[in-house]
Amino acid sequence: MDSAGLPFHRKSEVLRLTAAEVLPQLRHELPDTLPWPSAAEDPVPRPVPEAAR
Repeated sequence: MDSAGLPFHRKSEVLRLTAAEVLPQLRHELPDTLPWPSAAEDPVPRPVPEAAR
């Protein structure tokens, strides 16, 4: 990311806002075109979160 001469605290705020507001909206609006395996096809066992037990 080009910092354009911004001080660190300003760059970190821009990154925080991007992660908190922009990226979730993009994930919601754009289709996921990567060939992710379904849960039944997932070769790597995943631990079940404690709250889900």
